[in-house]
Amino acid sequence: MDGYERAWATNSPADVRALFTEDAVYRFHPWEDGASGHDSIIAAWLEGADSPGSWTFERGGLAADGELHFVEGVTRYPQDEHDYANLWVVHLTPDGRASSFTEWYMTLPRDAA
Repeated sequence: MDGYERAWATNSPADVRALFTEDAVYRFHPWEDGASGHDSIIAAWLEGADSPGSWTFERGGLAADGELHFVEGVTRYPQDEHDYANLWVVHLTPDGRASSFTEWYMTLPRDAA
């Protein structure tokens, strides 16, 4: 999580690369095929990058079943009228890198978060 938040804050290709295996798949939406491999993941990440300082993330529940990990949280964008409830489903390799990362998120009205 610390590495993910660092990559999210810096948008540094090196920080993003460090999160994933070479053949990883990152799905920004669960219904899509997603970005596959370092170059594709970095390009997609940078295309949709949040500006540094434009968000905060509050971690909620963390759970794991073997290599499968679940992260719950809330992302807040102060300049927007909505916040987002997040659920990330991540397969981690023994070295801590993601081989698969899928984001699920829902828009929350400002008064619900």
